[in-house]
Amino acid sequence: AIADSEEAIRLLQQAVTLADAQASPFAARAHMVLGLAYRSRATLHLLQRDLAGAEKPLQQAETALNQALAAYTPEDDPVYYAWTQVSLGTVTRLRAHLAAVRRDLASDAAARTAANTEQIAWLRATIDHYDACLALRDRTASNVLFQQRVLGCSCEPFALEARQVLSNTQEVEP
Repeated sequence: AIADSEEAIRLLQQAVTLADAQASPFAARAHMVLGLAYRSRATLHLLQRDLAGAEKPLQQAETALNQALAAYTPEDDPVYYAWTQVSLGTVTRLRAHLAAVRRDLASDAAARTAANTEQIAWLRATIDHYDACLALRDRTASNVLFQQRVLGCSCEPFALEARQVLSNTQEVEP
């Protein structure tokens, strides 16, 4: 799966390069899909318990998704703006998970405290991304599929879950 994700990323990097060079109106979408591919690669590393291997693709995902987000506004393209926000929220949620694992594996109190603080910061960033998505509820009211699939199946439950994890993390600080 990692080899397949590497091939997908290689091809998507080519697509991004071409779209940017041609000033394509779809360049931001290419950046978004590239960010999602990096996120998938990071997830594969996490599933293999390769924490160090997950760091770089998470950073690459965040960079690509932020490039996409820069092209969208809630006013001009609320759907892609929201999709990019929820994608960024998922990346920061994975970063919070990495911090939690590092906290749980830490052998000393200082490392546990530092990782816990990092997890809390990533969870807050996650909530901000999901809230930016949820803020588009009224603007996207006529798009039933978006309301159901993005807001109802992603932004709402993911924001709730991140808030619960944040609350639990703050209650049980090391």
